[in-house]
Amino acid sequence: MRADSGDLPKWVGLALRRMTGRLWRSAAVALLFAWHPLHVETVAWVAERKSLVCSFFWMLTMLAYVRYVRVRTWRSYLLVFAANAGALMGKPMAVTLPFSLLRLDAWPLERWPVAEEGGRGVWRAWARLVVEKLPLFALSAGGSVMAYLAPADIRALRPQVGFGFRFENALVAYWLYIRKTF
Repeated sequence: MRADSGDLPKWVGLALRRMTGRLWRSAAVALLFAWHPLHVETVAWVAERKSLVCSFFWMLTMLAYVRYVRVRTWRSYLLVFAANAGALMGKPMAVTLPFSLLRLDAWPLERWPVAEEGGRGVWRAWARLVVEKLPLFALSAGGSVMAYLAPADIRALRPQVGFGFRFENALVAYWLYIRKTF
């Protein structure tokens, strides 16, 4: 199957529908995803295809994860792992994907128990969900190391840029992204 920019909103809608079971809400989110101009360069520029590849495999990972939650076989988990690796190969930002899957466990998959069931049971369930994703976290850690080391080979990193500046830049980037979204 050939994936292009027009297919991505369909994947978003399909993933949300499988997770929530709500057709019209999922369709509305997919429509907003297709319509929103924030990342139009992914569609317009060939150089930005890495975002499309990452997004495609991100959504595929989410779909495979929903299947894994329902079927619980090693083959379905292997598909989650392979799709996660594809997203990482597309773009290093996919290192956050295991955290997104933990978020999906809370909602809409509701695998995260509520606090009223007792503190110890909640922590055990949380630990089980984290341990379940350890191979994905390891993949993300490897991707992080590779993303950090690769620019050093071409001398793209400036050592004088410290953690404080990077942290401030991240805060500004989040603010600008939220502003552009609205």
